[in-house]
Amino acid sequence: MDAPLTLPEFYKYAIFVMFAIVIAESFPISIKIFVPFTNLLTYNGIENALTLILIYFFIITSWIGYFSSITLNPHTQTKTGISRFSIDLFIIFLYYYLILLAQDISHHGDIFVYVLPLIFSAFLVWDFLRYVEYKNVKRESKQAHANRKNRLGRTGLVLVLFIILSLSYAYLIPLKKLTIDGNVVVWNILFIAVSFTIVFVYRWKTLEHPKGRQSTKSLS
Repeated sequence: MDAPLTLPEFYKYAIFVMFAIVIAESFPISIKIFVPFTNLLTYNGIENALTLILIYFFIITSWIGYFSSITLNPHTQTKTGISRFSIDLFIIFLYYYLILLAQDISHHGDIFVYVLPLIFSAFLVWDFLRYVEYKNVKRESKQAHANRKNRLGRTGLVLVLFIILSLSYAYLIPLKKLTIDGNVVVWNILFIAVSFTIVFVYRWKTLEHPKGRQSTKSLS
């Protein structure tokens, strides 16, 4: 008989299932955006498609990054561990909300002004909780502690970048119209490209490698 799941294992698998559900729930929206392909012959269709691609990239790389992070530092059976799991749930909800916003071009501004900064704020809280949760683990190397601290700093830096983008979108963009044919505002395409670049670099710089780590099961 298989051993029952521990609480940290339950947390991990619960979040994995919710990632899968969010991806599954996105399929009807993907069909609406990409089918028929003639939708992509209009500016609105192109923007909707690029927005959805950005969101897919964000969610899938987050899933991979979460697996690496949670393998290195699983939730502990403490108030801090429970709090970190609660942040997981909130982030998953925001991913689902992003997908809902992708299908309507009139809502894309909310992605840059509100949702992306909010997600990275949640990332920052998650990284801080993990740092606190594992700060007094003596059997880990100093490098492991330094990596968590560096991750916290990188997340904070990216949050600042997205806050700058948010303020720019909300206050500077309305002052200068960037259009094609004089009537189609195309600022969103630029913000999609910048957001994709920031997320790509962030994921590349914060990818964590579980290989060679010491066991943390006794913490749970």
